[in-house]
Amino acid sequence: MRHAPDGFTFDSSCVICLEDFEQLEIVRGLPCKHTFRDACVINWLLSETSNRLCPSCRFPAHDYSGINANLQLDIDDFCQMFD
Repeated sequence: MRHAPDGFTFDSSCVICLEDFEQLEIVRGLPCKHTFRDACVINWLLSETSNRLCPSCRFPAHDYSGINANLQLDIDDFCQMFD
C-alpha cells in the first residue's frame, strides 16, 4: 500500500473496478481517506444503488470530518445533487 498526501491511502488497484492504477492517474478520496479511480467513485456516488458507504471499509461517504477541503467540496457537490 502506498501513501498519498494528507494521509490518504491507496492500493495498487481500485477496489471498485479492480483495475490497476496508472501513473499520474486522477484519483478521488472519500472521508475515510481511501482513494479510488476518479470515474469509478463518481459513478458509484451517483448510482441509485449506492449505499454511500466506502467500498473498502464501509465508512459513511457523507461524513466529511477530517477530509481535505478540496475533496470535501467535490464529494459534497455530488451528494447534494442526488439527495
